[in-house]
Amino acid sequence: MVLDLLTGVAIALGGGAALGALSALMGWAASNEPFEGKKMAIGIATGAIAGVGIISLSFSAIKASITADPTGLALLELMIPIGLSIVGTDLVRAKISAMIANRGALPPEPTPSPAPV
Repeated sequence: MVLDLLTGVAIALGGGAALGALSALMGWAASNEPFEGKKMAIGIATGAIAGVGIISLSFSAIKASITADPTGLALLELMIPIGLSIVGTDLVRAKISAMIANRGALPPEPTPSPAPV
């Protein structure tokens, strides 16, 4: 199979969006929160946007890999670290959002210890 540039970029963009959405789904599954459709849709959308953004920044490397190896194996090898960076970016975004949301919360009151006898 010979991979042309347009097809390769479309595959990379679709893969980036899918990995960002997968990262949002994994974040929800790990949170033990009840399902909220609106919150999930926003998480999937921001994950997909992050994925497309990272793919767009990597366009020159994607183009070089397709030009060097038209079979698509070089693109597959390139998508593994890019995919990990997409998932990592979405996880960092989620952690920062959680830190901002919890910023106004007060720490728990210390419990007094009983006096020694």
